[in-house]
Order: sequence, then structure tokens, then C-alpha cells
Amino acid sequence: MNTRLNTIFYVALAVSFILWLLPPEYNMAVYTPSYLGYFLLVVCLPVTLVTFVWVGILDLKSGIRGRLAIRTIVFLLILLISAVYRCYMAHA
Repeated sequence: MNTRLNTIFYVALAVSFILWLLPPEYNMAVYTPSYLGYFLLVVCLPVTLVTFVWVGILDLKSGIRGRLAIRTIVFLLILLISAVYRCYMAHA
């Protein structure tokens, strides 16, 4: 089950990252998010966060700290890259 949750986490993280890299015109409609924006907000981000916490708790219970550290570093790195890219696109 842990490997299945790992796969779900990394797939949801990759999809979220790809959707964050799209130009804002694709994620936003006139005043609200478009279908891709809603998919990102309603499906990808919650699935990523819930599986991150869930697999983290499972790793802590089983004593596997290496995978938890790698997953946390990858998650924070992608979060940082997405934030920097959005700030760059907002000022460009």
C-alpha cells in the first residue's frame, strides 16, 4: 500500500507542477479559474497534500526516515520552483 501511495503522490505532484508551469491564460478564465484551474485546485493539490501527509505518517510509523526526507525535499523543491516561476511570470 505504501508503494501505491508513493506512486499516487508523485503522479499528483508531477501533474500539479506541470499545471503550475502552464501560462496563466490556461488556468484562468475571465474572473474564475478555468477547468484546468479547478482541476488543479480541487483534485491535484488536495490529493498531493493528503498523500504527502499520509505517506509521511506511514514512513514515521515504520521508521523509514530516508524516504520521508527525500519526499519532503522533492515536495519543497517543487513548491519553491513553482512559486519562483509564478513570481517571475507575474513581473515579466
